[in-house]
Amino acid sequence: WLLALAGRRSEAIIAIRRAQDVDPLAPLVNSGAGWMYFLIREYDKAIAECQKCVEVDPHFLVGLYVMAMAYAKKGLYDEAMPLISRATELSGRAPFYLGLLGQIYAETGRMAEADAVLSELDQRSTTSYVPPHCYVYIHASRGDKDQAFAWQEKACQDGAPPFYFMSPAIESLHDDPRHKAHLARMQPPS
Repeated sequence: WLLALAGRRSEAIIAIRRAQDVDPLAPLVNSGAGWMYFLIREYDKAIAECQKCVEVDPHFLVGLYVMAMAYAKKGLYDEAMPLISRATELSGRAPFYLGLLGQIYAETGRMAEADAVLSELDQRSTTSYVPPHCYVYIHASRGDKDQAFAWQEKACQDGAPPFYFMSPAIESLHDDPRHKAHLARMQPPS
């Protein structure tokens, strides 16, 4: 994944193929391949790898959510929604999955449902930890960049990994100078 994020696409593909050669049926390996293809924006390959994963384990959360996000990036929301809904329920409505569910609601114009997810995250945050990036997904998809960046700032302060900042899921933020400033803060000094 780090190779993919660093733009070292061919090395990332070689690394994931090696992992699959060692354990071709492992759900974690195949969903990891799906996530790597998602990161390099090869959504059809991401879906194919995650389908391998869920054939072995139909309840494997990573395979379900990565496949849902890849379908969403392709604009195939009828395929994405049942997968992310299922992942959300299987996770016990964990904040991460709620954030992705809220994102797809927002992307499909279901703002009342997206608002309900935001309210659920707010309620959960009164009793347990809710990662700030969960809010970023929803606000970015609603087109509310100011709110998205306010939450992204919190995620940056919180030490969120770069995967969340560089994900195609929030591609609408990538060209904004505020996003670039957040990424620069993650870079080690040269």
